[in-house]
Amino acid sequence: EFIFTSSFKILFLGIFLGTFAGLLIIGSLKLIGAQHNLSTKFLINGIIAFSIANFLGRLFWGFMSDKIGANLCIFAALLLQGTSIISLNISLTEFSYLIISFLIGFGFGGNFSLFAKETAAIFGVEKMGIIYPYVFLGYAIAGLLGPVSGGYLYDTANTFTYSILLASLMSFLGSIIYLIQHIKEIKVKRTSNLQS
Repeated sequence: EFIFTSSFKILFLGIFLGTFAGLLIIGSLKLIGAQHNLSTKFLINGIIAFSIANFLGRLFWGFMSDKIGANLCIFAALLLQGTSIISLNISLTEFSYLIISFLIGFGFGGNFSLFAKETAAIFGVEKMGIIYPYVFLGYAIAGLLGPVSGGYLYDTANTFTYSILLASLMSFLGSIIYLIQHIKEIKVKRTSNLQS
């Protein structure tokens, strides 16, 4: 029954969009940097920066969601991810490549703490083990479609420009959905406060 609820559909769509964007870029991050004639050392360091930020992002966004709520954090994490991804289309220097790689990883890491937490908040901790694997299927589908879409666009256009645009668009779409969710949450709280 939970599969047909709007809450589940939004969770599923959110993690799909967020991880689709991140996974599309992860597979091509080194190649994108190479197109800007960056040294092999910095290309490798960019991947390392992404990995470290991915770990730190999970901790940071999980902590922040305790303070300001998961919906607002999902919006912020996906907005950061999308903005950082689209920045890959500028002329990259070795320094900007490292910073952008770090920021993409930092936003991407939020997907793996925030959606789990929001699933537990909506459906209850006791049902988490049953429901979250179905939410996480969004990530599995993104893992198949994201890199393939990025590769297809690159093969078609012989540039990563359109792959980057698609990834950033998916991330921005996810952030908009959760901004709307946050606004709805505020309205519900205001209504309940007025009624009480």
